[in-house]
Amino acid sequence: MFFVETDSALLAPLRVIGVGSPFGADRLGWETVQALQQRPMLASLQPARLSLMQLDRPGAALLDYLSGAEAVIILDAMKTGARPGQLLRLTGDAVGQAPVKLSSHGFGLRETLNLARVLGESPAQTWVMGIEVGEQAHHLPAAWVERLADVVEAEILARCQPV
Repeated sequence: MFFVETDSALLAPLRVIGVGSPFGADRLGWETVQALQQRPMLASLQPARLSLMQLDRPGAALLDYLSGAEAVIILDAMKTGARPGQLLRLTGDAVGQAPVKLSSHGFGLRETLNLARVLGESPAQTWVMGIEVGEQAHHLPAAWVERLADVVEAEILARCQPV
């Protein structure tokens, strides 16, 4: 498992967390974070105002990375029954109440965000953003990564202007 080695108390108020695994389309969150790390407009925001990180199927360990954040954007490949390739943006509340499991991970995002709420560790704002992978779970088109990175970059820049 790959985890960012850092003290969550030292993380920025806005956190973008790519979750996934090294397999197929489940790399979407990781590769989107890698694309965001190459964006010049975001470089001046790090590390004081923006943290970009990748986590390998974190399960309940995600709680450590939510704690103390003002806003969190979680990036993941999704299976909701939507059209493959469709961009999805859900609030943390919507994920917590989703009737279907959005993540392919054992203790997924729905369970983790519900636990964070119960423990009083939920950031003021949480979104889960991703692409519907459908049956394309074995293949990750590069265009999906770039499209998601463009949308996330715009979201970040709308929340905190570069210094």
